[in-house]
Amino acid sequence: MTVQELSKEVCAFVESYVRVFDTFDSARIAAFYHVPCVTVRADGCVHYRSNEEELRSFFQKVVDTYRQQAWRRFRFRDLEVAAIGARSALASLDWEMLRGDAIAVSADATECLH
Repeated sequence: MTVQELSKEVCAFVESYVRVFDTFDSARIAAFYHVPCVTVRADGCVHYRSNEEELRSFFQKVVDTYRQQAWRRFRFRDLEVAAIGARSALASLDWEMLRGDAIAVSADATECLH
């Protein structure tokens, strides 16, 4: 697979993730992850989830918090993809959250959830 093909595939995956995140459906969001799962946020918060129930519960807290903070939609920008061997890739992107008034903030400005 060429880097261009890989980039298109990763972009399609991230676009589908954004569409699901926009639903605020924690179970659908959690389905994008496999357990055990480690997530690291831009603010340095590290979360480990050992089973699917913990993962769904974590994302329910995430969407509840985002609703309370008036976030309504999500988007990404500056996607960069690098191949790692023949079957893996590293993707980097900026994740933005938008309020109902269309004001955006990057993910690293949000609080850490536990």
